[in-house]
Amino acid sequence: MQNEDEKCRLCRENVQCTPSPDHRDIHRYEECACGAYYAHKLALDMAGDDIQAGKYNHLPALLCERSLRGNSPPLLVFRQSDLREAKENVTFADSIVPDDLLAQWPETVPERIDRCLCNLSNYKKGAGEVIKLREDKRRDTLLFATGHDESRYYITALEEYGWVTLDGSQMNPYELVITPEGWARVGELTGGAERRLNPAFVAMWFGGKEQCDDMSKLYNDAILLAINDTGYHGKRADTDEHNEPIMDRVIEDIRKAPFVVAELTENNPGVYFEAGFAKGQGIEVIYCVPNDKGKKPHFDVSGINHVRWDNLDDLRKRLENRILGTMGRGPHQFSTTDLNK
Repeated sequence: MQNEDEKCRLCRENVQCTPSPDHRDIHRYEECACGAYYAHKLALDMAGDDIQAGKYNHLPALLCERSLRGNSPPLLVFRQSDLREAKENVTFADSIVPDDLLAQWPETVPERIDRCLCNLSNYKKGAGEVIKLREDKRRDTLLFATGHDESRYYITALEEYGWVTLDGSQMNPYELVITPEGWARVGELTGGAERRLNPAFVAMWFGGKEQCDDMSKLYNDAILLAINDTGYHGKRADTDEHNEPIMDRVIEDIRKAPFVVAELTENNPGVYFEAGFAKGQGIEVIYCVPNDKGKKPHFDVSGINHVRWDNLDDLRKRLENRILGTMGRGPHQFSTTDLNK
């Protein structure tokens, strides 16, 4: 179908809108300040209420951040059940309710300044490159700003911290360069500028004496294979030898991970803690739960789009598709036959 030009209801910029051939209420939006995303009609109606409530720039900024990180365009839905009628012929990388996305908004100014810097590092990855924002329609959204005055404030803060230098004049603060100190700060925040090279973290229950073998098989024969087959390395907290307190290592591994797989078979509280910590860091979390009526995720996450599976082979295939859809293919070349060596 031919694209229709209109205004994005989230960022108010010109946007290209393409109706989905599979679902009449879903459209793809791109080339606006939000980046690219899909949306169900009811989700945009809901987002309109948020705009009226004073959250005008929050959703565009969070969508822009996802795009700069290289994530696949998400699908905004009013509720997950909106897709039930079309789930057999509509497949999207990641569906999310606007309120769940808004929960990732950095509430404090220091958090927003840190996230601004990370966005700038993803905007121009080359050392010494001049970042020119004046004419970029994403300028305010990538700086988590609701207007030009706030954008200038964050740029000034980044300069005062020594993380950027202005390539233009003070009257034109929208041309800047990330300093070596700035790149070092990005490394502290992301576990390295090349986060995708780091292992994905698997949050799961290890199993008691009777279940240990089954849980190891679940990890080795399904989850780990799916992660490796999509170009990433995977690890869980009990795979390294170290002298640190276990939770210090867990927190460190999550901070560095490109994404987290949360396996909810036994509703282990530790898994929910690790998944929640990752979400608070702005790290993608992929939830997995078996298609068993007796195995239901906690109410707080029941509305999230889980990977539901019937057996290990099914889990491997579904998780692989979800990783590719959410994160894209990873940087590693890995053959699953190497696991048997």
